[in-house]
Amino acid sequence: MPLPKPDKNPQPEDVAQVNADLTAAHAEHAAEVAAAAERELAEVTKEDPKARLCPTCNGEMIPHGHANPLKAGAWHCNACGSCWAPGLKHLRYP
Repeated sequence: MPLPKPDKNPQPEDVAQVNADLTAAHAEHAAEVAAAAERELAEVTKEDPKARLCPTCNGEMIPHGHANPLKAGAWHCNACGSCWAPGLKHLRYP
């Protein structure tokens, strides 16, 4: 099936919309690549090789002690203050 021929006189609004969509797609990809690079850098530079990284800010997390049974197995980030449920599946305090 042949592709449709492009319009020789496209409307400026159509051209602007295509350019905006393309720019948004590039920006989204760049943000994903930057986040992956930041996460990789945090993984390489963490002080404790066994430490987990915070899904929110990539800071090193510490496990909560067993003194409080409500927090047993949960993880705390001192960088952003978030507290994650066991397995880092969701925030304990949204």
